[in-house]
Amino acid sequence: MQIRPDTSPLDIGPEHKADVSDKSPLEDEISGPDTLSIDEKLQPELEPNNDETFHWSSFACELGLQGLAQEIALNSTLESLQQDYLCLNLSNELLDLVNPTIEDEIRQAVENKLGVSLRLELLALDELETETPQQFKQRAQQDHRQATIEAIKQDDIVKKLNDAFGAELIESSVRKIDT
Repeated sequence: MQIRPDTSPLDIGPEHKADVSDKSPLEDEISGPDTLSIDEKLQPELEPNNDETFHWSSFACELGLQGLAQEIALNSTLESLQQDYLCLNLSNELLDLVNPTIEDEIRQAVENKLGVSLRLELLALDELETETPQQFKQRAQQDHRQATIEAIKQDDIVKKLNDAFGAELIESSVRKIDT
């Protein structure tokens, strides 16, 4: 038995649904190589791999930027964060798209979020060494999707359907439904 993705789902009731968190993948995973030490205010000098509480991937997603400024922020990595200085790494291709207006939008969004005035520097690299916020988000979404697929496969009703009718889960049909 196969269920096509375009058919309406079978309502099996809330007591039989797979136990999968509705949390955003970004809420589930807040650690990574772009983590910096920060308490309520910025420390005089912070380096990108101190592995404490400032996480560029989450922070960049919450800046409220739009358009090209958002894409630049989401596809950058944190090089350095100091009390009045932020340095981001970009690929050469992306840096070519940056103009003073875009750079000001990013700087102002960071300043507003942190409540400090700072200088922004964007550096071009041939290859970024750490995961960008966009890559982090995509990986977290894929991990969440894979966990959902595994939870569905382990569900008792799904196992019974498989045993009784040879039903198989079509993994490509599993997708998030925004509610």
